[in-house]
Amino acid sequence: MENDTSLNLMSRRKHLGLLAKVAMGGMILPASEASAFFGFGPDNYADFIRELDLKYIRLDDLLESHYKVRGSVRNAIPPKSLWKNIRKALKVADMAAPHLGTKRVRIVSAYRSPSYNRQCPGANRASLHMRNLALDLRYDASPAKVVQVMKALRSKGAFRGGIGSYNSFTHIDGRGKNADW
Repeated sequence: MENDTSLNLMSRRKHLGLLAKVAMGGMILPASEASAFFGFGPDNYADFIRELDLKYIRLDDLLESHYKVRGSVRNAIPPKSLWKNIRKALKVADMAAPHLGTKRVRIVSAYRSPSYNRQCPGANRASLHMRNLALDLRYDASPAKVVQVMKALRSKGAFRGGIGSYNSFTHIDGRGKNADW
């Protein structure tokens, strides 16, 4: 049965690719873009993240950030309606890694449920983490160097959003307008 599901998913992706090719006048789209074009999407969060084709961000690191506990409050995976919000920040975080000479991006914080966010010292009551728009990241580079690379990527149009520098991590978000702190 599990094998049938895998084959069915692969057939669906190939089918979407062919449909996209036909619909776009011969242009071939990746399965994730074809899925979005035709209104289909991944059935679970892990599939959604895998379809982003990240090279330096590991799925288990991202999931670990969603399952942290503070006091008696456990964080969670974002609601499906918010999944797409983090796409740009994850792509930018992944894009920055080779510029920083690192092979792995460590995610300190990503989505935070409202109850979990209230437990985070210094967290803003209207934190963009609660809207799945923000990431707190660590690279094998100084935060100052990370900020420099993020600003360079932002100036080249990779994203519009915030860049915050802290002692042990760097915050980036996709708020839609540029901000620095």
